[in-house]
Amino acid sequence: IRRLRHVGDLKYQAIALGNLGLLARRAGQFPEAERHMRSALALHEQLGESAWTGIALGRLGGLELDRGDAPAGIEYLLQATSILENRHARAHAMYVGALGQARGPAGLDDLRRAAALMETGGWHRDRIETLCALAKAASDAQDRIGATEAVAQARAAANALGTSLDPRLYKLIATTAAALS
Repeated sequence: IRRLRHVGDLKYQAIALGNLGLLARRAGQFPEAERHMRSALALHEQLGESAWTGIALGRLGGLELDRGDAPAGIEYLLQATSILENRHARAHAMYVGALGQARGPAGLDDLRRAAALMETGGWHRDRIETLCALAKAASDAQDRIGATEAVAQARAAANALGTSLDPRLYKLIATTAAALS
């Protein structure tokens, strides 16, 4: 980041700060993650990069959810999805799915929408994860038929991918299906 600051490359400095924020978040270092993510957001806003601004807001939303502050996380995710809707299809779909998960049983429509967006975009692995989250949310909402349909769609998507599917996703599907039993 020092070199990027030295040469004045604000765009890549912002991207690097955002990535450092993600790493700190994964390590559970939430204050450091927030500092990096907010710095990245400020630079993206300064540069007028709306897609990257939306991504930075979505990352802050995920951080707040990890911290247990669902209202703040949902607010950031709403801002992110609004900005990204016509600017970055994959990030938009991912954050719509995250919004649905954050809302729990009330987020069923968001999860369905995210799965449809991912299918249209051809992001099959992401769709499988979202369908499993949809199955859990539907089950939590006492919608057994919706939960079973989501698992069936996840299995069909996995079968369509065949051997190129990450074994972790097969396990996720199996675990989700078992939870419905």
